Amino acid sequence: MDFTVEKPVIAIAITVNAEEVDPFTQHWEVVVDGYVKSSCTRRYFDGLYWNDDHPLLWEYTEESGSLYFNGAAADVPALFMDLWEAHQEETEGWLSFDQYIGKDRIGALKHGAGLLATGPVRLLQVYAACLDRQGISYSIIGRWRGHDFIKKGKILFMDGDYIIARSFDFRRLS
Repeated sequence: MDFTVEKPVIAIAITVNAEEVDPFTQHWEVVVDGYVKSSCTRRYFDGLYWNDDHPLLWEYTEESGSLYFNGAAADVPALFMDLWEAHQEETEGWLSFDQYIGKDRIGALKHGAGLLATGPVRLLQVYAACLDRQGISYSIIGRWRGHDFIKKGKILFMDGDYIIARSFDFRRLS
């Protein structure tokens, strides 16, 4: 895979070993349009699928903003745990909690006001619901589009590896 060209092409050989048929191999190419980012470490994989609404896409497909709060939590460790659990559930563990709410934010929670997180508004709304449950007021401000914003994006998974792009065009060669 060469991601330095305008439209990278991925060559894939799919070998089918099923009890009902003799083993055979199909050859495919995947043309990547609007390449954004990838994490590819393997040459071989067992699963291939794409998704157009995945947490790894949010940085590129969702509006971003900043979540500020005003009000002290009665139980800061409980609030922090609620935020962490809500984050894990919403992101399915694909995005690092520390990337959005670091340990330095615990101090702000103790003091009762400040910036809680910056990131995709979709995720900030999940955090805001946690604050709301604690009776803490909040504001999401400064909505903007990321520098690599793509209106519609897709992510192609090859087991745990992935490629983020505007689209993928699958072509069977044999």
